[in-house]
This record gives sequence, structure tokens and C-alpha cells, in this order.
Amino acid sequence: MTRKRAKSTSREWSGPRPTPEAVQTPPYGFCVPRQSAIVHPLSLVIRGMSAKRRTHMNLIVRRSALIIGLCMFTAAVAGILSTTVSAGTGNPAGKVRFLVTFTCPGDLEAEGDRIFKSHIAWMQPVHHHEGPKALLSYDVSKTPELSDPFTLDSKPTGNVIFVLTEVYETDAGVVDHFEQSKASWKDFAAWNAFADTCKTTKVGAAKIFNSLW
Repeated sequence: MTRKRAKSTSREWSGPRPTPEAVQTPPYGFCVPRQSAIVHPLSLVIRGMSAKRRTHMNLIVRRSALIIGLCMFTAAVAGILSTTVSAGTGNPAGKVRFLVTFTCPGDLEAEGDRIFKSHIAWMQPVHHHEGPKALLSYDVSKTPELSDPFTLDSKPTGNVIFVLTEVYETDAGVVDHFEQSKASWKDFAAWNAFADTCKTTKVGAAKIFNSLW
């Protein structure tokens, strides 16, 4: 006895079936699923090109990738060189240092703090940032005077030491600093009176001949 085949309940696709060419992977990475009847429009465009045209497009893509790679490499090298040059220009070798140390009684510490706060506030807007008179660095440090300076836990003497350091591009910067101090710094007289009360070591313009960074 022959059994009748059960009728399928699923509806089959009645549209056009993909041709063998449609399910192949076109060039340049556009992939059409093998089980799909939908053909990517761009794949049709690429398949419609002649072999010569496809070869030409492939050449353009490769050249574009090469150019982008070279641009990225050049930018990376430029960044490295820029960092190196910047680090090199920060080395003060060959520049000029102005330095004063003040060893003062402890009761003058507050006056020293006040004078040097006034000093930096005056210097910042009036000094040059480039050229032969350029101020390259400025700092003031402070420490208690020790009975043995090279033994950091030695007994303090009761005095306090201020160290003023300024680095200029050339001697012209130091000369300009002296002239401007006399002409426009409101605490110039107080600075001189403070220096007269303290034991000072003054270095007007020392050429820096050794420097690591």
C-alpha cells in the first residue's frame, strides 16, 4: 500500500533563485550570503565592471592604503622629533644664571616670604619670554640653616636661608632685570634693606657650563 506524502505546511520561496554568480564572494570584501536570494547592490556594480576596471580599482585601494600608512608614520616620527627638540631646548647649558643666597635671622622669615611673593608677582608680567633678554627660569627656595648642611638631621641654627635663582638667555637679560628692578618694583628698597640685614652671597651673571637636563 502506497502512503501519500504529507503536504508541507511551510511556504516555499516562489521568487527567482540566485544565480551561481550571485552567491560568489565579489572582490573587495563584499560578501553575499549563499542562502540568501538578496543580492547586494554594490556587488552587482562591482561584478558589472570589466576585469581591467576591477584591477584599476584594486590598484587605487592599495595605493590609498600605502599613502595613509606613510602619513601615519610621518606624523609619529614628527612627534618623536618634536619631543626631542623640546627636551633639548630646556637644557640651560650656555645660558646665564643670576643667584643670591640670604642667610637671615629666624624672625625675618615672614618678611622674606612677603618680599619674594611681591618679587614674583612683579617679575611675571614685565620680563621677556624670548630673545636675548629672555627669562628662562625663576625659583626661590627656603630652608632652615643646619649646623652641618650635609647632615640633614643635624641641629638647626635658628637662621633661615632663602635662595633666589634666575636663568637668562644672555647677560642682557640680567642687565635688563637690574634696570627694571630699580625703575618699577615697589619693594626694591625693602629688598635691599632685607639683604643688608642678612648674610648674602651674590652671583651677578654666571655662565652655565655643565647641565644634564
